[in-house]
Amino acid sequence: MNDLINLDYCILHLDYNFNIEKLLEEYDNVTMQNFSKLNPRWIRSELIGSYGNSLVKKFSKYAKGRVAAGYYHQYANDEIKEHRDTGCKCRINILLKDNDSILYMAGHELKYKAALLNVNEYKHSVGKSTTDRLIFSLVFV
Repeated sequence: MNDLINLDYCILHLDYNFNIEKLLEEYDNVTMQNFSKLNPRWIRSELIGSYGNSLVKKFSKYAKGRVAAGYYHQYANDEIKEHRDTGCKCRINILLKDNDSILYMAGHELKYKAALLNVNEYKHSVGKSTTDRLIFSLVFV
């Protein structure tokens, strides 16, 4: 018997031409802050640049509700402990730097470049990586 949740409910890989270089350039101009008591070294910025804002505007057309965005930085050799994102419906995560981290969700080990993730319904965590993990996230609230 398979106790795993069907992956179709957890992740949808996106084949979309996100401008990674532009997101990284805008990332260089933001200030990151701690935001999680569960993962105190995990940092984010909700301030984004003009390209990030254009993505919010574009994806807002498809949302019932508000779309927010931000950068998330996980330091090398840190793990993100299991949690659910209860403040949103789902999110699109865009990996900005290649790393060897693995997202664990609903009993699955997942790797992605860009994906729509059902982070509200399913608990998830991110394993340690030998390099920093940096993502841009579009959050459907």
